[in-house]
Formats: sequence, structure tokens, C-alpha cells
Amino acid sequence: MDTGLDIEFDARTPLEPGGPTRLQVITSDQNLTFIGRYYRLPTSEYPALTGAEADAIFGAGLSIIALFETHDDPAAFKPANGAQDAKAAYTQAVKLGQPAGTPIYFAIDNKLKTADVTAYFTAINTSFAAQGGAYTVGVYGSGEVCTGLLKAGKVTKTWLWAAYDVNPAPEPFNTWDVQQRIKDYKLPGWPLFGPNDPKHQNPSYDADQVKDLASAGAFKGRAVAV
Repeated sequence: MDTGLDIEFDARTPLEPGGPTRLQVITSDQNLTFIGRYYRLPTSEYPALTGAEADAIFGAGLSIIALFETHDDPAAFKPANGAQDAKAAYTQAVKLGQPAGTPIYFAIDNKLKTADVTAYFTAINTSFAAQGGAYTVGVYGSGEVCTGLLKAGKVTKTWLWAAYDVNPAPEPFNTWDVQQRIKDYKLPGWPLFGPNDPKHQNPSYDADQVKDLASAGAFKGRAVAV
């Protein structure tokens, strides 16, 4: 299996003034082969993945798996927001040059169940199809959500989160493409987050594993430079 990290901040930014960048910290660990990075709405407090950042990640020898996350409020997972989020994610993926046929994983990082987000994912699929269908739809979420959306045909890829006690799958779920599995993964010499990230003063991180990078949708280059 391959191991990687998904991060909320631009990989090129330093942990603290004058210190190493997140990318330098990650590449100092030769066991890590990919980074999960996010597309965002323009109103997000977190930076979206850009072409320049992607090129830096590729230049360091790592692959990228694309995610989209914007909502914390469980009430926000409605069809109108699904259409909005899908358009934003798809547009950013095209601009970045994400290769066609790869997935974008939409994050359900809370206690919602499949029934709460099915209409949201229906809207995402409709929007992707209307925009040309170049990308596939994935979900990052609990075992119950991954299982339910996969069975309903709303997603083709699943990213199983580490909160196993929240909405576990109704049966053993082993068909995940990415799994947030390794608790308290230690990066050599530095925490992933530092003093510049006051919300995330953690000395460790949960690492992700994939069975097969290509199958999970990892990409290591841009189809179009914009």
C-alpha cells in the first residue's frame, strides 16, 4: 500500500517563519507518496489547490488525490449546494489540468448518514454530467456513508475516514479506495502544523493509505497548464 497525507493548507507555505515548508517536511519522509489537496469555494478560509502548488508537489515526486470540502453545518448538504459545490470543484479541476477520468472526493466530515446526503450527491452527479463528465464522483466519509452512496450508485470512489465509531458501515467495508488509517503518524522532526496554524497545534497527524494509487485517482501531472 501507499501512504500519504491530506492537508488543508498550501504545501509550499512554511510551518513557521524561516522554517521548512509543509512540502519539505512531507518529502523528508520517504514513506509518503501522495498528498490529498482540496478544491474550495471562493469564500473558504482555507486555500484551494492551484496549478503552482500542484507543480511543486509533482516536482517533489509526489502524486495528488483531489478532494472538495466546504461545509461543516449538516444542514448545508442540500441539492442547491451540491450543484454549487460540483460546479466549483469541476471548474477548478479543469483549470488545474486534473486528468480526465480521475475522481474528486467530496467530504462529509460529520455524523450525517447516507439518507441525509443522497440528494446532495445526486445534484453533484447531475452537475458533473452537465459540465462534460470528465471527472468521477467520490466521497470522503464514514463507513455508513461510503457504503450507502456506493450501493446507490452516487459515487464510484470512497475515502473512509478515521472516525470508525461514527456511523460505522452496516457490514465490513473493505472496498474503500483510500482509508484514513494510521493514527498519530509522526513526521520526522516537525509537526505538520505549526505556530502559523493556531487551529491545528497537533504534533502528529492521521495518515491515509491507498491500495493502488491509479485506482484511487492519484495523478502526477497536469493535463493542461493554465
